Amino acid sequence: MKIGMPTLTELSDILDNIKLCSELNLDFLEINLSLPFEFTDSLIFEANRLTDKYGIELTFHLPENLDIAQTEPIIRTAYLKYFDTIIELSKKLNVKLINMHLPCLYHQ
Repeated sequence: MKIGMPTLTELSDILDNIKLCSELNLDFLEINLSLPFEFTDSLIFEANRLTDKYGIELTFHLPENLDIAQTEPIIRTAYLKYFDTIIELSKKLNVKLINMHLPCLYHQ
């Protein structure tokens, strides 16, 4: 079994989250893409260096409001374009798991 942690907003960036994950002897860091983290080329390089060094895996948690089944075509197209962007980012960061929750279709 693998045990991980979500990204913490109390920490300044993804790199600090990776370091804490290692200090806690956890296996993975789930990056919540609803949080305002910036993924520059230098951050991606350093994140890959740290995850290799510490043996930490990264996963993505897509924003809760991401609805790829949106019925409005222009909104659905934007969500799908965002999803494509995340797929490309996941390749750069060696992310093999992307979590997505489908929105509730029925409201009571």
